[in-house]
Amino acid sequence: MALIIEDGSLIANANSYVDVSYVDTFNTTYAYNTTWSSLSAIQKESSILRAMRYIENLNFLGYRVDNDRTVQYLSFPRTNIILSDRRVINAENGYYYFGYTVPSDSIPTQIKEATSYVALLESTEANIMFPEVNSDNYIKKKKLDVLETEWFKGRQHIIDTKRPIILGMLKGFLYTPAKTLVRG
Repeated sequence: MALIIEDGSLIANANSYVDVSYVDTFNTTYAYNTTWSSLSAIQKESSILRAMRYIENLNFLGYRVDNDRTVQYLSFPRTNIILSDRRVINAENGYYYFGYTVPSDSIPTQIKEATSYVALLESTEANIMFPEVNSDNYIKKKKLDVLETEWFKGRQHIIDTKRPIILGMLKGFLYTPAKTLVRG
C-alpha cells in the first residue's frame, strides 16, 4: 500500500504523517537504527504504516479539524488543544505550543518525529509495539505435578522501555487522565 501523506490540508485517504525520506532524515540525524538504510522502500513503508497504527491509537487533546470524519481520516490536524500549562491553542489563528506558532493546516513536528521513531522500532521487528497477547508465548517452565509455571517477561519490556520516550516526544499533545483522590 502506498503512503498518502497528510500535510494538514485534509488529504483524502491519507494514511501517514511522514514519508520514507522524512524517516530517513530523522534516522540519519538521531542515528537510532543502523539497519534502516538497508531496508527496501516497501519494508520502510510497511514500518511507517504500522507506526501510524500505533500513533493513531493514542488519545490526543483537542478536536479534529474535520470532526465529522468526512474528509479527515487521521487524528491531525487538530484544533483547541489545551497544554498542561493551560495555554489554549486555537486553530483560527494557528495554534501555539512550546513557544512556537504552528498554523492549523500543518502537522506538528513532534507528531512526525514520534511517528518516525515508532517506524524505526517497527522496522526491527514487525508489530513490536503490538505484542501478541498469548500466555503460551511467555511460559518459561511448566511443571504439571504440583502445578508450577514460570513465565518469561516476553516482548512487553520493549513497550515498557520505549513508550516513555514516545510519550515524552508527544508531551503536551496527549490526554492524560486526571488523578483523583477518593476519600471514604
